[in-house]
Amino acid sequence: MAVMSPLLLFTTTLTTWTSAVWAHHTESYLNGPLSSKHQIYHRIASADYAIAVDITKNRAWFFKKTMHISSWDVLTGDTTGQIYYGGKHTPIGIYNIDLLDLCPPWYPSEPRRHYSALSSDPSATSPCGPRNPLGRLAAWFHKVYGIHSTSPELMDRLFQDVDGRRASRGCVVSSEKHMKEFVLHILQDDMHRHVVQEFVFQLNNSTSANNYLCLSEQASETYGLSCTQRTVIKDVIVVIHPFGANYFDEFVMDD
Repeated sequence: MAVMSPLLLFTTTLTTWTSAVWAHHTESYLNGPLSSKHQIYHRIASADYAIAVDITKNRAWFFKKTMHISSWDVLTGDTTGQIYYGGKHTPIGIYNIDLLDLCPPWYPSEPRRHYSALSSDPSATSPCGPRNPLGRLAAWFHKVYGIHSTSPELMDRLFQDVDGRRASRGCVVSSEKHMKEFVLHILQDDMHRHVVQEFVFQLNNSTSANNYLCLSEQASETYGLSCTQRTVIKDVIVVIHPFGANYFDEFVMDD
């Protein structure tokens, strides 16, 4: 029977321990609370694309590596409970975006009495229905949260002032224009693929057919979808934080 030398045993043990620590660090680093400005900057710079959302200013910044592409106003979680029963927070942290969803259906959930009127209205729940709160595009992260557009009716009502922009059930809500810009940017290098061409064609031609693209290998298990032929591997992240004024001055020259 072969006997492992003390040096090899030590090296193997150290490697195993280091791998375990790094795996734990990476998991919490990518999908969980964040602590330092350096950590946030490093993760944005290392990702293919990133959206940083300031939940204090209700504003989003879109980056490709360290290049600032655009900024726009968003709607975030109602923390007061005045609009949604109990209030809903938008989760703070760094999260991978796993799924792009075109014309997602909407299913009313809690509390049902608040949505009884909408749930009986097909235009509110059907894919790309004119009153569907999810709008035409959603980018899902952290299982149940998304960055998504919304119906024109809700856009007009909720984006009219700062107070109105704190009215989601935890998701980050954006205009369809900026959601479309974001999606087209992250897919631009994959336009040679038929599945991406189909997705973009439907996006540009305002069809109401539900379609999706998986951005990670975890998307299939997380969302119960078949991603075999629909995976476009991208490191796309959302960073949600109460950033405050001048946080991105190093990246953003003119906002």
